[in-house]
Amino acid sequence: MKLKLVIDTGTWMKFDALLEKQVIEQKFMELLYTSCDIIITHKIEEELIFHRVKSYDHQKTIILPIARDTAYKRAITDGFDHADSSILGIDGIEEYIVVSEDRPFIRYCKMYNLQIMFLSDFIWMMLTFHWLSKNKAYKIVKPLQSLRNITKNQHKRLLQRIRNF
Repeated sequence: MKLKLVIDTGTWMKFDALLEKQVIEQKFMELLYTSCDIIITHKIEEELIFHRVKSYDHQKTIILPIARDTAYKRAITDGFDHADSSILGIDGIEEYIVVSEDRPFIRYCKMYNLQIMFLSDFIWMMLTFHWLSKNKAYKIVKPLQSLRNITKNQHKRLLQRIRNF
């Protein structure tokens, strides 16, 4: 059974930045698509198209509609944009892992006990699943602090965990 992974726009853009810096290759994205069901909403797809995100593969991505309108509208009322809010509108979102770079959105989702994490935490998960080598995980996590993904302290702790894995 594949992992069900919902990826927000900010994380897709981070993938593009990592591809551009040659920290990851297209092979990494293929691994992601092979190992996981990658899920987005139509609202996220609109942003990916607008921002011309290269790492996103329309053919391999599952696009789900907003099925839980109340949760979607509540998130908008609480100040989140339509794309992030649409994640909460996915039917069965409690069974998925959400990867986001938006700290307020992560805190908000945790209030609803959703499985949500930063890309850096997901890279750690990929290492523990043996999808990535220790060396590759280290190389991916190393530039994330400069890309404003994680704080210096989080960065140091995660690099240490990878070294000790």
